[in-house]
Amino acid sequence: MKAAVFFADGFEDIEALSPVDYLRRAGIEVITVGVVGKPFNDTLIVTSSHNVPMIMDMSFDTFMKQYSKNIPDCVVCPGGLKGAQNLAATKDLLNYLEEVWKN
Repeated sequence: MKAAVFFADGFEDIEALSPVDYLRRAGIEVITVGVVGKPFNDTLIVTSSHNVPMIMDMSFDTFMKQYSKNIPDCVVCPGGLKGAQNLAATKDLLNYLEEVWKN
């Protein structure tokens, strides 16, 4: 099984990290995907609503190159007002989530 958690600046710490923690403890491969953040090497640093920076496993662009045809078993879009707004403002993410929903 595979899960993807999509992060954007302003995410709520517990809403994002609890699913990552629980899924990994259950033995599920979890990919943290930076959608909106600051570039860092080949990925992004995404900062929570409480100013906690997190280094993502990959950027959304990299994720789409690797997984656009291989949909994960689970996707998580954490809340947090600013984080949710940043995710919702990313049209490519919304298009991807619609494809996930169809499948």
